[in-house]
Amino acid sequence: MGHGGDVTEELTADHREVNGLFDRIEAVPARGRAISSRKPLHPAVDVVWDLESSQRVPDNRTNRTAACAALSPSGTPAGKQCDEYPFASVWEGAGVGDNNFSVRYVDSAQNNNAGNELGAWYQNQRILGREAFFVQIYS
Repeated sequence: MGHGGDVTEELTADHREVNGLFDRIEAVPARGRAISSRKPLHPAVDVVWDLESSQRVPDNRTNRTAACAALSPSGTPAGKQCDEYPFASVWEGAGVGDNNFSVRYVDSAQNNNAGNELGAWYQNQRILGREAFFVQIYS
């Protein structure tokens, strides 16, 4: 996705245990190195002509919310939001039903910024619904 230092990449780096998605899960990459996704992600763009896509994002968010409730039964910690990887906006997200996703409570402002950056990236790079892209995490 972008190059080093993007908020999206920093948040994604915290989801290292997602099985099969990254070449090197065991650690954040050494300085100046990157971890690349092994499998591409595909945006589930909410468009009128693709009814299946329009349901995937809500399904992703529903499953994310349920998983986060298990992390903190007393509710969302102050100043935090539940974040997931793969992103809620992709086909491979929590709504797939294979439990191959990660959730964490992260800083609310950072999470909002990351979501805005990801949406802008889809638009600026002209990433279309179901078009494959790979994620690289830079250190």
